Amino acid sequence: PTCNSAFPTRHAGALVNPKVKSLANLMRLKNRQGEKYALMLGAGASMSSGVVRTPQLMEELLRDYGADLNDNGRLEDKFDKLSQRTTNAQRRQFLQPYLDHKPSAGYSRLAALIEAGYFDVALSFNFDDLLEQSLHDAGFDDYKRVIRGETQDEAMQTLVDASEPRFKIVKLHGSLDSSDHFLFDVNEMNGYPPTINALVGRITSRDVVICGYGFKDICVIRSFAQRGGSVICVNPSGVPRELRGFLKDRRSDDWSIDIGFDEFFEELHRELLAPP
Repeated sequence: PTCNSAFPTRHAGALVNPKVKSLANLMRLKNRQGEKYALMLGAGASMSSGVVRTPQLMEELLRDYGADLNDNGRLEDKFDKLSQRTTNAQRRQFLQPYLDHKPSAGYSRLAALIEAGYFDVALSFNFDDLLEQSLHDAGFDDYKRVIRGETQDEAMQTLVDASEPRFKIVKLHGSLDSSDHFLFDVNEMNGYPPTINALVGRITSRDVVICGYGFKDICVIRSFAQRGGSVICVNPSGVPRELRGFLKDRRSDDWSIDIGFDEFFEELHRELLAPP
């Protein structure tokens, strides 16, 4: 992704984006007080690793394996039908070429920040396992994946609140390793069940960094907390229209950092962890 023209790609001695510098100072201050930031990761976080956007993935799989389903109707509904009629092994074979990629440099920087204790939970809408791979590559194993479909909805909040392990990855819409469960049902995408709605609301009421998420899912918009801590939107194309009202309500109008995922975490890592 291209970055804001006012802040060219960093190199040794280059100036850091002033918003990243301000955020780093806030994160450092809060970390001293035992406060962590939450993460929300969307498709934009994975594009530099070679992962295509979900609509493209669904269109291509339907073209190759569900041509008989390509009548009128929602793309998600047709993909859901394709998923239901295939075995777990087949679904993994379908998805692996799209999702099994090496994490980009931004993920390695993010893994270091997680290990250093600046984040304690990530809400991910991605099927890929790039975050898990980056943590593994960093030798950090003090985390747990909480995946809908593998875990009862009622138990997810308890797992997220547990003090150990100290980092949680909450995957709300499925995962490559759980290829038997994806959430594309029209009723599900219009609104989460009450327990999941409460879980998302509770996590997003905290100081939260949103990376590469288009904020188009109705279920997320309805569950996102209207009041709470700061909302930092990291997106090279700016704040999605549906998210703007939340930033205003949460005193975060100035927290649009219009750079890509890799550059953001490179700069944040340098500010927080690189030796002076």
